[in-house]
Amino acid sequence: MVIDEFMPKFDVSKRYSMMIAASVDSVYSALKNANINDSPLIRILFFLRGLPVIFRSKKNVLKGNKLTVSDISSSGFILLFEKHGDELVIGVVGKFWKLSGDIVRMPPEQFRSFNKTGFAKAVWNFSLRPMGHISTELSTETRIHCTDESGRKKFALYWKLIGPFSGIIRTEILKIIKKNAEK
Repeated sequence: MVIDEFMPKFDVSKRYSMMIAASVDSVYSALKNANINDSPLIRILFFLRGLPVIFRSKKNVLKGNKLTVSDISSSGFILLFEKHGDELVIGVVGKFWKLSGDIVRMPPEQFRSFNKTGFAKAVWNFSLRPMGHISTELSTETRIHCTDESGRKKFALYWKLIGPFSGIIRTEILKIIKKNAEK
């Protein structure tokens, strides 16, 4: 998988997968077009994660607007790789344990070499594997690498709280894609 090229070494990795009764093309189309905000649970979790920022900026993220995997790029994630029907990889750099996230925006070609002290890098992929003519295994993996020991300690505390909810979000996204692909 291409995710290995972007982050072969990591401090945390979580992987989820789901069998979908649809072709790879149908699943990939559903992946690209899935509205993550279709899940009330995801909307609530995103709202809670962004609560301090919302109170400072007076924004409301619970509006239910459409939010796709492609749209996530506008929030600081970088599209690192995409091969139709095979794998999609996005990444983000920041201090995720801070309320603001301190997201660092950069061109994709700088992602691999970024190693500034005190930060964490995350990659998130979706990979598809055909399972016969009418089934596809869709998996998603998130990997995080901290650039130094100080960041690693801060991230470990953050992940104890956020990690389980991150897993819920990933599982919900897979369910949305499955539902849309099997229509």
